[in-house]
Amino acid sequence: MIESIVLRTQIAWEYIYSYPLPVLAHTVASLSGNGTAVNTFYSKSNHLSVPADNSLTPNHDTIYSQAELDLSQVMGMSYMCTLASCVPMYCACEQDAHSGDLCCHCSTFECRSMLSNTHDDMLHPCTDVTRQASFAVCCMQGPQIVTVPQFDVPSRYWIVPFLDAYLNYYGAIGSDFNSTPGQYLVVGRNEPANATYANFTSDRVFHSPTDLNWIIARVLVFNDSDTATALTFSGNISLAPYNTAINGSLNTTSKAAIDSRAVNGSGYSSAPGAAYGAYGNQPANETSNSTQAQTLAALSTAATNATGLASTAFQLGRQVALTCILSPAANVGLVTSTGWTFHNNSGIYGSNYLLRAQDTQNVIAALPPQQVIYFQASVDNQNRTLDASTGNNYTITFPLPLPAQAFWSLTLYNATSLNLIVNPINRYTVNDRTSGLVYGGSDNSTLTVFISASQPALGTAEYANWLPAPNNSAMFFLLRTYEPPAYAIAGAYSPPGFVRIAPGSTSTAGK
Repeated sequence: MIESIVLRTQIAWEYIYSYPLPVLAHTVASLSGNGTAVNTFYSKSNHLSVPADNSLTPNHDTIYSQAELDLSQVMGMSYMCTLASCVPMYCACEQDAHSGDLCCHCSTFECRSMLSNTHDDMLHPCTDVTRQASFAVCCMQGPQIVTVPQFDVPSRYWIVPFLDAYLNYYGAIGSDFNSTPGQYLVVGRNEPANATYANFTSDRVFHSPTDLNWIIARVLVFNDSDTATALTFSGNISLAPYNTAINGSLNTTSKAAIDSRAVNGSGYSSAPGAAYGAYGNQPANETSNSTQAQTLAALSTAATNATGLASTAFQLGRQVALTCILSPAANVGLVTSTGWTFHNNSGIYGSNYLLRAQDTQNVIAALPPQQVIYFQASVDNQNRTLDASTGNNYTITFPLPLPAQAFWSLTLYNATSLNLIVNPINRYTVNDRTSGLVYGGSDNSTLTVFISASQPALGTAEYANWLPAPNNSAMFFLLRTYEPPAYAIAGAYSPPGFVRIAPGSTSTAGK
């Protein structure tokens, strides 16, 4: 019996990590037939909207505005998953006060004004963005309006990407697209392709292949002193339902207020019915004989006999699935000779569940490579684990400029906790806006970053270019290049490798 449950939970976790939101919801409901296990399963959800943030790769240089759109009539609640925990999306007025039914008539946008830091309980926080971090669920049937403000300067990068329930990117507005401020419309899969909408031209209407969508807006922060300004713009990105009244006039709600229950963790539901409702939100191209459909059918049958979720089987299934996903043999990305890997087809997954699972593990809700390439490294140029806790130091020397027409950043993470590193200078990333760096070459054509757990001597190039490492864990790096050129997307660019330096040795930073 235990083997059977392990197998089912392994399958479930494989889909959980591959992050198809409706499949996750249905799978969880299937494996916990009486619903009691769901509360434990989602026990970390109360960290979603507090400084200990349970999202992936917090970003320190741009502002995230995250929104979940539920455009279906039947879904009052859906669920999403981060690497180590599953977080239910919430409905701000979760239950109708009179009927007790799940609400399907609200639009919320919960946000936070902060830069990512070491308090973020996020997996690989992305330090390119400060986050107006928010999860919003719109439970009203019908199209949704996204409003963006007028930004201050053309050089401020911003993007509002639209992802379907399976994290497939299907469109965006932003500085790279010369998008203008104002209102845009997201419509669900049941809306006619040729439908027209009052006050919206066709170039401002985005058709989603699923009813559940995710929006994570990003706004560039030039430096720490620019945070408040960037947050002002990010805070003015809003979400509201589109209603056509009897007289045909357009009626929208004002920007939704922050819901306190998202901050303190209350207001979540574990109703199995809501999870089963999410199951109906399958992608348009899903066939009944697909691997995913067959697996779900088997899990659905198992649910009828489920009496709860065995914790041992649950953990074993998770471990097996994670091992399969992270196995070097399973890597579906490109591997460079310098120790970096990256996916040049992120964001448009189709039935490539393994690719989506691997992206979810490190850079959830990844943008397609035309917008950003996420280079990942956990080994040096000789394929040895990056670990400064043993006394080793490292350098990495970048020929400049890097292949990023917008901006770039190199961020260091604790490979165990997947979080940013507490350090005395509060530096979590080095990027093209970091002040005080020392460049090399007669024309400042190189940049050598120095990585160590111990602080270099003040006044040295190593200190100026120091990226502090953990003293109790191995390291993981993400190099993000925004708006890369075509040759980088094609795989013709390889970031330089990390060079290990014996304890006590000095680097060549700035020389």
